[in-house]
Amino acid sequence: MKFSAIFIFVVAYATQALALPADGQLVERHYSSSACTCTSPAPTQTPSGPSSTETTAAPPATTSTTPPPQDDCAAVSTATPLLRAYSGSVTDHLYTTDATEMSNAVASQGYVEEVHEGRVYNTQETGTIPLYRLFSTFVNDHFYTTSATERDNVVVSLGYTNQGVAAYIYQNQICGSVPLYRLYNVADFDHFYTTSRDEADNAVANRGYTDEGVAGYVLPLQ
Repeated sequence: MKFSAIFIFVVAYATQALALPADGQLVERHYSSSACTCTSPAPTQTPSGPSSTETTAAPPATTSTTPPPQDDCAAVSTATPLLRAYSGSVTDHLYTTDATEMSNAVASQGYVEEVHEGRVYNTQETGTIPLYRLFSTFVNDHFYTTSATERDNVVVSLGYTNQGVAAYIYQNQICGSVPLYRLYNVADFDHFYTTSRDEADNAVANRGYTDEGVAGYVLPLQ
């Protein structure tokens, strides 16, 4: 357990609440997680011609020339794993797309590499938004958010350092993506992210975490 007795930080965190502001809040959507086909459906054919009770032909059906909206999934093949590690000594979860950083964290910083959390992008692709990364040396916590307002707030009010963009993830559940759940343990000052609903529920029920909703959407591991 990290510095749970640090009164000043607890008060600051409680007053700020670290809840996603209105401009950055993501709402969980219950879509199918099946892979995107990225093709427009064939137009439905409307039967034409008079029925047995009509004396005149029905007017021809109008057909829109505008194709229906579709997901742009062309970049899916370029997605990279979001690596995950955990340090029990400081109670912190680390997420990165940098294999070198992960190797160093395991070799020199006491982290243990865990199951990867799906696939994300290192450049901004259609439908994606930045996943910002921050770190507090005061409580040894890596924090990730898609809200620029929340990012700036924890820097100013809670002493986190902005470490830039960790990755780009989907804002909505498209291209076969799955939810990336966000949780927080106030006693251990640890932010935790997982694509497993079962793991998230277990963390809430047995490990003292609070469910903070969906951070965004990532592609599942192949």
